[in-house]
Amino acid sequence: DFLKKQVLGEARPGVTLVGNQPTPDATAGAAESDQRMNTQYDAQAVHSPRPNHQKSDAAGVRIAYNFNGHPVEEIVVVLMQSTAMTAPNGVTNITQAYVNGGRAPRGTLDATLPQFKAISKSIAVDPAWQARQNAFALKNAQAQQAAIIQNAQQAAARNEATFRGSMERTAAMEKERHAGAVATADAMGDQQAVIDPATGRTGKVSNQYNYSYVDQDGNVVHTNSATYNPNAELRGNWTQLQPLKP
Repeated sequence: DFLKKQVLGEARPGVTLVGNQPTPDATAGAAESDQRMNTQYDAQAVHSPRPNHQKSDAAGVRIAYNFNGHPVEEIVVVLMQSTAMTAPNGVTNITQAYVNGGRAPRGTLDATLPQFKAISKSIAVDPAWQARQNAFALKNAQAQQAAIIQNAQQAAARNEATFRGSMERTAAMEKERHAGAVATADAMGDQQAVIDPATGRTGKVSNQYNYSYVDQDGNVVHTNSATYNPNAELRGNWTQLQPLKP
């Protein structure tokens, strides 16, 4: 799918797809490369519970088109290598694609294949270049992974803030509804909530009076007179109770 949709779509748009092309040499080379690299990875990660792992695959197609006004045929082969590499935040997957092809005048491609194979076998990858390329790919993949993690953390923080705000608003609404229900119940029962400012104790008294006082023993007296002071007429130490909002 990658070969047909991506490679041909960009490098050979508008060509005629003749059919799939068997790639026994490329497939065998991919399997040999996987075995060699995975053996190295296992040896390098003796004490690691999750060593790097490479998996490769190859595919080919035969296409036909006109090149500089001449009908040609071409075989395009793609080798894909996917390496799962242990990273600080888990596993980073690096996938690389190597594409090669050979074309010849239409009707002569099969006879030319041995020459293409000989040319292909003569190509050697520079190990130093390959190491730099792998390091670059790993660094780029890790940067992308770090960005993904950062974006996920930021999204989680936003969701948490939204959820916390929603819970706080819900709690405030519930508190208001509860306060309203308490106030309604008190009004129906002809009572009101009060607090003793001297001790911090709370309770409920009749709401039929403007002023209420409590002594050290919990006795309560009520009055509608603004000038009445039980401390001047009654024994004990009396404190005026204050209305308490629900």
